[in-house]
Amino acid sequence: MTLIGAVGALAFIIIGARPMRIGYSWAFVVGQGWGAVTLGPFVWMSEGSAQLQDMRLHEAGHSIQNCVWGMLFPFVVAIPSLISVAVSTGSAHRERWFERQATDFGYRYCNF
Repeated sequence: MTLIGAVGALAFIIIGARPMRIGYSWAFVVGQGWGAVTLGPFVWMSEGSAQLQDMRLHEAGHSIQNCVWGMLFPFVVAIPSLISVAVSTGSAHRERWFERQATDFGYRYCNF
C-alpha cells in the first residue's frame, strides 16, 4: 500500500500538487464530492472532505492502521472498507469496527 501511495504521491508532486500534513500522513486534495482514500501514509481527499477535521483525522487513522496491520491491511481494512462504502448508507459504514478504529487512531495519535 505504501509503495503504491508513494508512486501516486510522487506523480502528484511532479504535476505540481502540494501535499498538506495530517498527523503523520501527507494528503492531496483532488476534485470534489467523492470522499477520500488512504494508501500507506498518503491520502487523497476531495475538496469538501479536506475541509472537515473529522475526515482528515479519520484518514490519518487509516494510515496508522496500515502500520498496525501491515501486509494484512488490504484484506482486513481496505477491501472491507471499500465494500462497506459501496453497500452501506452513511452511518452504517462509519459503525464498522475498522472505521471506528481509524477514527479512534486519528484522534488519539494525530490530533496535534
